[in-house]
Amino acid sequence: MQSKIFLIFLLILSTPVLSKGVYTMTKDDFAKQFDKSNPVEKVYCQNKTGKTVWLHCNNITLLILTFNDNSTVKLMLMTIKLNDGVVEGVKFNNWVPSSKVFKYNFNEVKYITIPETPQEFESPYFNADSSSALSKHKNDSLENLYTSGNEIVLLFTTSKDSRHDTLEIIENACYHLSFKNGHKTEFGVVQKITQDSIYITNYFNSNVALKNNKRLELFGFLFSDIEEIRLLKSGGFSNNTIHLSEYNWSTKTRLKNPKHLPYWYTVHSMNGSVNLYRLWRTDRGYSAIKEVDGHTTW
Repeated sequence: MQSKIFLIFLLILSTPVLSKGVYTMTKDDFAKQFDKSNPVEKVYCQNKTGKTVWLHCNNITLLILTFNDNSTVKLMLMTIKLNDGVVEGVKFNNWVPSSKVFKYNFNEVKYITIPETPQEFESPYFNADSSSALSKHKNDSLENLYTSGNEIVLLFTTSKDSRHDTLEIIENACYHLSFKNGHKTEFGVVQKITQDSIYITNYFNSNVALKNNKRLELFGFLFSDIEEIRLLKSGGFSNNTIHLSEYNWSTKTRLKNPKHLPYWYTVHSMNGSVNLYRLWRTDRGYSAIKEVDGHTTW
């Protein structure tokens, strides 16, 4: 008896808590978003004020189909597919959960709603296709810079550190470097490497420099002037400072490879912004970082 009561209690806890608010979706928007094989994790729809937003869903989000005869069916949103005019999906059943797929004629659907619950959240709508196209255009431009020609790679090698016996510095990636004259870089971007010199900015970009009450500068140093490289340790709270006086430097020339870019653009899934990422050398290898409001984040 106690086990049955406990089971019912768990089912009640897992029930989506419905409110009076609903999101609405046109049939055209439904057809555009569910005409695919992959589960939909977010949908654009209209909130209760009529504003188009992105609604971020989860595996208990419901979608309600209302038919021409005013009958309704509640479907688990992330199970829904639209194939050849037929809506397929798993019915919501709080007491006897099932994975059985039911089918409905899309032509008989009158309107579509999504109950507003605390489990979902919305974000500003953006045109995902436009953002993706912009990101692709920018990435294509970067790849074109790497389709031909050579690049010089700076190498520091030693036999005294088995974990970091070779440290590689490449153009367009970021590094924490210290120089013998006291200059330091924080997420400095390597602009150019020659056979004996490195040219690197003091910060990731002008926004990060301004946030640190500095102006963006470009440093030019001989390789022998590089004193230390600081590599973020696992956990992200401290750096492993490597003294490069114990290393020998050398360079190598290699072909540029558009399949291995040190920087690229991606679309932010929440707001559609197109962000530039760069490789940044840490104690465990390279990580990808970007700038947001003057701060670097990964």
